[in-house]
Amino acid sequence: MKLMKSYFLLLFIAIDIMSCYSQDIQYHPFVEEGKVWKMKCSHAFPQPVDYDYCYYIQGDTLIANVACKKMYAYNELDTKATEYKLALYEDNCIVYFILKNQEVSYVLYDFSIPVDSTSSINSANVQHWIESMKNNVDRHFCFKGIKRHSLLVNQVGVSNTRPLGLPAGWWIEGIGSELGPLNQSLFHASGTDRFLQECEVNGETIFTISELRKQNPVGDINVDGVRDINDLMQLVNYLVGQTVAGFVSVAADIDYNGRLDVSDVMSLVNYLVKYSKY
Repeated sequence: MKLMKSYFLLLFIAIDIMSCYSQDIQYHPFVEEGKVWKMKCSHAFPQPVDYDYCYYIQGDTLIANVACKKMYAYNELDTKATEYKLALYEDNCIVYFILKNQEVSYVLYDFSIPVDSTSSINSANVQHWIESMKNNVDRHFCFKGIKRHSLLVNQVGVSNTRPLGLPAGWWIEGIGSELGPLNQSLFHASGTDRFLQECEVNGETIFTISELRKQNPVGDINVDGVRDINDLMQLVNYLVGQTVAGFVSVAADIDYNGRLDVSDVMSLVNYLVKYSKY
């Protein structure tokens, strides 16, 4: 009897392990009915103000014989206005969008980019501006037992004044950018900063920015899961012109201004002084 109980216990453990393994390799879709992205926005004009904002997917549409989902934005600043933004669909880990009154598809995300490779996405003036995005790191973001691939990407081939580009940062499979689902500059109003706080599907939370920060802390320049003196030394060496092995530039933009400079050094120093135990 004990042997039989042990057998069934091992069987249940094996089934649970297999379930987790299959969960690891499945793709988590970005385009889902009932998905909501909750944003926090800061607007500089006409006066500084913080407000809540959200995107959500609701309803189907057919555009140029392509089945799409419709995305809306809800502004909680003052008007409480709801605005149709665009249509979305995805295929083979690539997310496409179609603008209002158009039938042309553009790439919003490519979650299939291997590490150290690039892929093209559309941004800003989508008819003419195609951005090359490099995947620097491929990791997992875990939330409530669900693992999602997360890519640390940055725009390549841009000017020295903004070496990282607007869409730089973590892309999480099924969630989008840490800056929000429509992370491209096309969707950003002048003078406005938007940051994703939470994402949910039919009322169930599947992402929080605080959990992303725990697992992938800003300033973790060598992407080893912690911020420490090694990250500080890497940043200083990089800024004085040395070649630094394992340096991930997009992870070093601690103040999110698109540049790597002394302000990032000071931000990291302040963190280490405040929280480090050495």
